[in-house]
This record gives sequence, structure tokens and C-alpha cells, in this order.
Amino acid sequence: MSGAFNSMKSLIFLIIYMVSSVGFVPDYEISSGEQVFVPAIVPEAKIGGGDYYNLSLEVVNGTQEDVEYDIATNGVLISFIKYGLYTVKIITNHITKTTCASAHASQDFQTELNFKVYK
Repeated sequence: MSGAFNSMKSLIFLIIYMVSSVGFVPDYEISSGEQVFVPAIVPEAKIGGGDYYNLSLEVVNGTQEDVEYDIATNGVLISFIKYGLYTVKIITNHITKTTCASAHASQDFQTELNFKVYK
């Protein structure tokens, strides 16, 4: 009975591995150290002030230390130090300043992108 149980465990592990590997579809395929520009829509700030937008980047899958990026006006310039599979979230924040002592921030838009990074 234990032989059949071990075979069943191996089969379940193989199925889980295959499903998790197939589920990752890269949006970008790049080499480690290579920079890629990812455009992002950032609305114009309201004339007269009090209404601003900015971009932020969050590493969802991978290590933050392995990702280098520069935020630009209309996108993000990203590179990866190590090879592997990464998922990053690019977030457009909306910041409103209602009074001289008060401000409110909210996420206006976000998108997740998958990167396959080669050596």
C-alpha cells in the first residue's frame, strides 16, 4: 500500500509543478542587466495644484533587491540583477491636497507584468 501512496504523492507533485510552470506567461523576456522601458499612463496634474499623480513599483514575485528601476514621467525603466521569473506591479497613485494640512492618496490604476530574465 505504501508503494501506491508514494506513487500517488509523486504524481500529485508533478501535476502541481506542471500547472504552476504553465501558469506563468511572460509579458517581457530579457537578459539580466538589460534595461526595458515599460510605458505607463499618468494623467496630467490639475492646473492650479491640489491634484497630482505618481508611479510606484512593487515586486510581487521575486526579491526587491534583485530589481532596479527608475520612475520616469511616462513609465518605468526596469532591469533585473539575477535571472529568474519575476512579477512586478506598476501602480498609478492619485494624490489630492484638499486643504493646507490635509492630503489624500489612492491607487488610480495598477497592472501586473511578468518578466522572464535570462542569464
